[in-house]
Order: sequence, then C-alpha cells, then structure tokens
Amino acid sequence: MTTVRRQLPSAVSLRARPAVLTAGLVVAAMLMLVVLRTHQAHPAPLYPDGYQYLLMADGLAEHGRPLLQLGAGGDLLAPSTDAALKPFYPGLVAFVSLFGVSVTTAARVLGILASAALIPLIGLLVAHLCRSRVAGLVSAAVVAASPAVAFWSGFPGPDDLALCLAAGSALAFSRGRADLGGGLCGLAVTTRPELGLLAVAATVTALITTSTRSHALRGASAAAVTALGVFAAVRPPIA
Repeated sequence: MTTVRRQLPSAVSLRARPAVLTAGLVVAAMLMLVVLRTHQAHPAPLYPDGYQYLLMADGLAEHGRPLLQLGAGGDLLAPSTDAALKPFYPGLVAFVSLFGVSVTTAARVLGILASAALIPLIGLLVAHLCRSRVAGLVSAAVVAASPAVAFWSGFPGPDDLALCLAAGSALAFSRGRADLGGGLCGLAVTTRPELGLLAVAATVTALITTSTRSHALRGASAAAVTALGVFAAVRPPIA
C-alpha cells in the first residue's frame, strides 16, 4: 500500500508534464507574436479616423461620455457618426487607460494584443473547420507573414479588435457555444458595424436548417443584448 502511495505523485507528475509543456509553448508563441506585432506597429496613430476614437476614449475616461469639452466652459467636441457607431473600441481603450496609461498607449496595447491574438484564432478556426491541424498552422502562418495584414495592423484602431472578436465568435459557434458566440458577435458588431451584414447572413442561413435553428436564435439574442448593453454603457451621440 505504501509503495502504491509513493508511486501516485510521480505518475500524476508524469501526466501533468505534457500539459505544462503545451502551456509553456503556447505562452512562448504568444509572446513571440506580441513582440512581432510590437515591432511592426507604426510610430503614430496615422489612420484617418484614429483620432476620433482617441477623443471618444479620452472623454469616457474623463467624465463617462464620449465627448470632449474644449477648455473650461468651451464647446463640446462630438465624434463623427461613423466613429459613434463603433462604441466598444473607445470604451475598451478608456477602460485600459484607467490603469494609469494614456489613451494613446492603451490604444497601442489593445491593437498589438488583438492583432497578435488574431493569428492563433484564425489557426484554431481553420483547424476545427477543416479537421486538420496542418491547415490551421498554415493559415496562422499566412496571417502572421502577410505584409498587408502587418501594415494595417500597425495602426491603432478598431479593425484588429473587430476581426479578433469575429474570429472568436465564429470559433465559439462552430463548437456549439451559441451564447458565447452571440456575445462576441455583439461586441464585434459594436466595434465594426459592417460585420453585422455577415452576422445577419449567417443567422438567416442557420435559421433555415432545423438542427441549427435553436443555436441561431440563442446566438442572435445574445448578440442583440450585448450590442444594446454596449450602446447603453457608452451612450455615443449618434446624430
């Protein structure tokens, strides 16, 4: 009996080693991707409407509204309608800035993390849909090595975050997690409204099939509740 008890810890440790090794490799790979995207980031937020989101985030962090007052008693600077329709990104930037960094730094950090996370998410999605780890690795490598993706990912803005949320939503739906997929979809749409067209098309397609109808309804409900919650929290001036 004593011999069996002595052998149990060693057996458990042997079983745990592959999991620890896998976790270590995942962390190391993510750190490498973060370093890569940090190196590829542009020195200034030059994207045409990038400053709109920073102004919204600054207003949110300052007084809880995506508006900036030009001096004491001055006029309120409101974002454009296009920027106001994307409230989740500036809201998240404002939240990160509460930890003692500027909104510009927060936007850079979010952009780097989102563009780095997009690479493994695409790989996981392709691997699951194609039932092939090789296809997933190749897809992730293509995204990581693409000069066009690297260039546009270097600008602080909502695009990388929206694509990351959309990929996460598609992966969740493909694994039968309708509530999680719908929630991520709602966040993606409030980050890039154009993704709503894909969401509507996917929902209509899923509603046609009986086996996926209940998942589509649950996902659509979760997406609608999440999107409404984001707009209610940020209260962007859409006028």
